[in-house]
Order: sequence, then structure tokens, then C-alpha cells
Amino acid sequence: MRRIAILAVLFAATVDAQTIPIRADSADTLKIGPFFDATDLAAGTLTPDTGLTIADGDVLIAQPGGGNLAEETGVEDCAHEAAGVYECAYDASVFDTEGAVLIVVNVAGVAPWRQWYDVQAADYYDLSHIFGSLVSSDVFGVDLDTAIDSVTSQTVFELVAGPDNDDYCLGCTVHLIDAAGDNRDVALVADYDFNVTGPVYTLTINSAPSFTVQVGDTLRVHAFGNTNLELVEGVDATDTLGVAQTGDSFARLGAPVGASIAADLATADGNIDDIETYLNALLDGTASMLGCTFTISATSPHISVDACTPP
Repeated sequence: MRRIAILAVLFAATVDAQTIPIRADSADTLKIGPFFDATDLAAGTLTPDTGLTIADGDVLIAQPGGGNLAEETGVEDCAHEAAGVYECAYDASVFDTEGAVLIVVNVAGVAPWRQWYDVQAADYYDLSHIFGSLVSSDVFGVDLDTAIDSVTSQTVFELVAGPDNDDYCLGCTVHLIDAAGDNRDVALVADYDFNVTGPVYTLTINSAPSFTVQVGDTLRVHAFGNTNLELVEGVDATDTLGVAQTGDSFARLGAPVGASIAADLATADGNIDDIETYLNALLDGTASMLGCTFTISATSPHISVDACTPP
């Protein structure tokens, strides 16, 4: 009974039911395992095997489309990481076909291990890791895939190639990737200018990315259904997108456009001064009421009782 329980634990540990997404046509590292020593397993003990030599022929891969398990020479340099788990390097040719891939590792002396992977198109994989489940391949299609030709600033770039129309894809998602593929970030298209002389393709984004963009970095524009969308109806993206609104500018809602609350208050204060001057001039003089005589003056005290004879 004990060995049955151990086998159940072993099966759960060596078969991962979750399919792992992986980026197509990309070299990277792959974690496999854990692996348990078969001798100790026969004695009823689970002992991670940390000293395996995993050769190319030990890694079998079934490619998408019903392919049979076959040796894969693109996986190598497998080194133990911890607790019987190994990390292997693989080249871009290993996952060059999109779809479901099965990897089985069968090394003498340990229980076999297997894992399913979902090989995804590079642009879809990149966006899905930024936006999660909100992304679908139908919506976030790559409309422009080019490189940075010149860096004017961290929000303005000249591109190697681009469309020949101004205001291209305003509001669309921009995906920036450094040349090494280690840093990625997203922004929005704030402006696009095409100059036939050159030609020059200048793209402006709404905010600087989290890494320093350099010549040669990749820039992709993901159009929402391949249509040009305005960010907000009636808003000029080149004037207002990403502009810090400091002080009280932009705060006034009524006409004239562009005036600030501070200017309105200054005008109101001047109007109040004019009213005070008018009232003081109107009231300056003498008056009587109920047998009493008052002096009314523009200066303090404004009203004084001169004489009063009760009725």
C-alpha cells in the first residue's frame, strides 16, 4: 500500500496537467523534472536525483499536427537547479511550429517525465503576457513590424519602414522590444508623420517606456481590427495625450477656452472693488431717521450718530 501511495505521488509530480505557453521561434531555457531515483523508489523512498546526465537522445518531442515522439538535438546543456529539477537550453528551431507540443524525458535510473506546451506566435505571446486574458489574436493583430532607425527622444522615433499616410493608427498599441529581447513595454500611438523626402517615418508615443529605446530595437503596432481609432472623441492626441496638467490650466469648463480659474477670480475681485467704490460714493453724505441725525462717510466709521431727539 505504501508503494502504491508513493507511485501516486510520483505520478502527480512527474506529469504536469497544465499546458505551458511558450514563444515560437525563440531560443530560451526550459525547466524539466523533478526526477526521482528509481532505486530509492523501489525501496519505498522518494529521493530527487540531482546528478543526472541528460543527453540529446533523452529528450523526445512530438511536434504539432500529430507528429511522433522523436529525439530533439536542439535541447542541450541540462544542469541541475534544485530538488531534482533541471534547466536546459534550447534553440529557436525546437519550437518553430505553432500548436500543442509534447515533451517526454526518459533517462535511465529515474521515472520518466512529460509536459505539454502551447507554442504561440511571437506577437501573440508577447501581448498575452502583458495584457493577460484580455488579449485575443483576432483583435491584437500586428499591423506594423519594424525597427527603430533613429531616436529623437524616448517618445519620438524615426522608423526603418512605415505606412505613407499621416496620423496612422492613432490610439493603437505600440509594443517596444529591445534588441536583446530582455526588455519590453507598451504605449499608444500619439502621432505619426510621413515625409516623402527620405522617406522619413516618424512615430510619437504617449509615454516613455520603462527601458531606454535605442537604434535597432523592435517596434510593433497592433491595430484594433486594423482600423484607425481616435483615443477620445474630440481630443487631439498630439496636443493633450500624455501632457502633464499642472497648476490651474485646463481647469476652466466655460468659455473662453484656455482661461484659468485664477484669471476668473482676478476678474471677480476687480468687479467687487468697483461695486464697493460705487456704494461708498452713493452713501457719502448725511441722513436722518426717527429724529436722529447720521453722518455717512466712505471712510471708517462709515456711519456716526450726530444728534438724536427721541419722539
